[in-house]
Amino acid sequence: MNALKRSFPTLLLALALTVPASRTAAQAFGFGTEPAPEDAAAAPGRASAAAAVTVHGKLVLGAVLFPDDLADPATAEPENASAVKLDLVASGSSAYAALRLSVAEPALDAATAADFLDRAVEEAFLRLFLGSVTVEGGLRKLTWGKADSQGPLDVVNPLDFTDLTVTDDLERRIARPLVRVSWALAPMTQVEAVFLPSFEPHDLASAGRWIPGEIADLEAILGGEAVYLAALPDTSTLDYAQGGLRFTTTTGSVDWGVQYFYGFLPMPAVKFGLPGPSFLGIVYNRYHQIGTDLAAVLGGFGLRAEAAANLTEDPAGDDPYVYNPHLAFSLGADRDVWKGLNLNLQYAGTIRLADGGISSPFDVETDTGVYRSGLTAVAFQKLLRDKLEWRVAALWNLADADFLLSPSLSWTEGDAEVKLAAGVFGGDPDGQMGQYADASWVRLTLTYTF
Repeated sequence: MNALKRSFPTLLLALALTVPASRTAAQAFGFGTEPAPEDAAAAPGRASAAAAVTVHGKLVLGAVLFPDDLADPATAEPENASAVKLDLVASGSSAYAALRLSVAEPALDAATAADFLDRAVEEAFLRLFLGSVTVEGGLRKLTWGKADSQGPLDVVNPLDFTDLTVTDDLERRIARPLVRVSWALAPMTQVEAVFLPSFEPHDLASAGRWIPGEIADLEAILGGEAVYLAALPDTSTLDYAQGGLRFTTTTGSVDWGVQYFYGFLPMPAVKFGLPGPSFLGIVYNRYHQIGTDLAAVLGGFGLRAEAAANLTEDPAGDDPYVYNPHLAFSLGADRDVWKGLNLNLQYAGTIRLADGGISSPFDVETDTGVYRSGLTAVAFQKLLRDKLEWRVAALWNLADADFLLSPSLSWTEGDAEVKLAAGVFGGDPDGQMGQYADASWVRLTLTYTF
C-alpha cells in the first residue's frame, strides 16, 4: 500500500501538468466537497468553463488542550493543531486531475520521505471523460450511500481513529488506491464499478491516549506494542483485493440506489491458541454486502434510509474467529425549524444473525450484544448575516450507554474563521466512547482560506 501511495502523487502531478487546458475562463476548485462525476460542473468537457492548473487551500493555526492534563499544570502543554491544506487541480477538455495535501505536525515528524507522503497526501487521482463513461484512478475518498455520517453502505474507505479530536467524516477517511468506472445511463441514472487492489482496515491507535481498551489488553497479553504490530497481516497484496457495483437513479422525487460489495470487514478478528494465548493470529474476514438506500423530501423533512446485509463466511455462527453475518441499517431526518435553526437526527444499528452458534470463550463476538444501535443528533444555526454559527453534535451509543458531546462556536469574516470546539466523552467507562472520558478536549483554531 505504501509503495502505491508514494507513486500516485508523482504520477498524478505529472499527468495534471500535461492535461490540455481550454482557453476559456478559469474554473475555481474549492477545498470543500468535490462534485460527483455525474455532475456536469465536474466534467470539464461538458461545462462551459475549464482551467489550467489551479491551487487552493487553507492555512490553519490552532491548538488542542486536554483538561485532564491540567491536574499537573507544570507538565501540561497544548497539542499543535496547525496544518496547511493544499489542492492542486488541472482540468481540460476530457480530463481532470487533483492532488490534495494536508501537512500537519505528524507529517513533519515523519522520519523518511515515504512516511511524509503517507501522512501528507489526502487524495491524488486522474479522471478521464469518455462520452457517457467516466474512468478515474488514484488515491480516492469515496462516499457510498445517503446517510449523513458512517452509513452501513459507506464501505469503500476505512476510517482513522488514531485522533478522536477529528470529528469531520471526510477528514477521518483514509484514501485508498482504486479504479472507478461510472456509466451515465441517463441524466439521473448511473452505474458505478470500483476495484481496490488491496485492503486497509480502520486505523486504531496502538499507543497513547486514543488506544482502545481491547488493544491495550491484547498488548498486555502479548508483551508490548511491537509484538502486536508484528502480528498484523500484510494486506497490501492482491489476495486482499476488493470490488463493488453501485446503481443509483431517481424515480419521481425519490433518489434511490442498490449496491453489492465484496471485501473485508475493517475490524480485526483475533485467533488465540488453545488452551492459552501461547499463539495468536490477527485476521480480517471477507464478506459480501448487498444493500439499498433512498433519500426524499416529505412534508418539509429531508429523509434518508440505508439497509444492508453483510454475509460473512460463518453462516452458522459457530466459527469463533469469523464475525457472524449481520444486518445493518440507518434512518435519518433533518428539518429547518425556526430562523435558520436546523435539526438533524440519525438512528443506526446492527443485528447479529445466527447468534446461537456463539459458544467459545475465544469467539470474536463473545460478550457483545446481538442488537447494537446509536443515535446521532446535530443542531446548528447561523446568525448575524451568517457570520456567527453555533453547532452542537451528540452521539449516544445505546448499547454501551456512553456518549460523545461536541459543541462548537465559529465566527467567519471573509476568508478568515475563528472557531472554538470541544469534545466531551462520558458514560460507561468500558464503552466505546466512555473509555475516553479522560481524553475530553478543547480546540481553538484560526483558519484562512485562499
